[in-house]
Amino acid sequence: MKNILTTLFIVFFSVGSLADIFDDIESAVNKMNIGALEQFNEGKTYRAAYAHYRLAFLYNFLGEKKKAKRPLENVISLLDGKDDSESLILKASAHGLQIGLSPIKAVFLGSKIDDALEAAAQKTPDNPRLLMTKAVNAFNTPSLFGGNNERALSLINKAENAFALPCDQVCWGKAENQIWKALILQEMKGQDAYIAALEASLRIDPENIWARQLIDAAK
Repeated sequence: MKNILTTLFIVFFSVGSLADIFDDIESAVNKMNIGALEQFNEGKTYRAAYAHYRLAFLYNFLGEKKKAKRPLENVISLLDGKDDSESLILKASAHGLQIGLSPIKAVFLGSKIDDALEAAAQKTPDNPRLLMTKAVNAFNTPSLFGGNNERALSLINKAENAFALPCDQVCWGKAENQIWKALILQEMKGQDAYIAALEASLRIDPENIWARQLIDAAK
């Protein structure tokens, strides 16, 4: 009986944690709590890989680019060999941040991003994180190599619609999607559209440090 109750407790606790864990990680990022993120990234789960990814983002946000490299390597290592859609998308996102830290890496990481996103699209074509990551890739890729802002905006709008659907599993990215929309709109339609999208991001996540930084810089 005790074992049954313990098992039930673990099941219910795990479901609740799965619904909340991404919010907890984002809260740690917004509080710039590196220690909390390091606790979240223990283990070999998708959650741990995502915590490493957000730790890399935070280091980059704080201007500590060298420290961002190791967490990204950990993301790739943890997700190596995994072929589920969410793992493929997160791996592509990690490679994208690696390119952001060292643009020359686009020469050999660009094809890895394309392959991961194509494989994910075969499994979950309407996944909001897939659509967002494809949009970011289209936005950040030079036009000479296939980048296209109009395509990026179309994908980011599709992602926005997909993020509006209920979610109780892997749920990160909704506020981030609006920030990328802002950056795309800034180039295409100017500052008013840029600010409006950033404000939309803050309605989703009022404490988002990236959106707040961009709005403060725009004033």
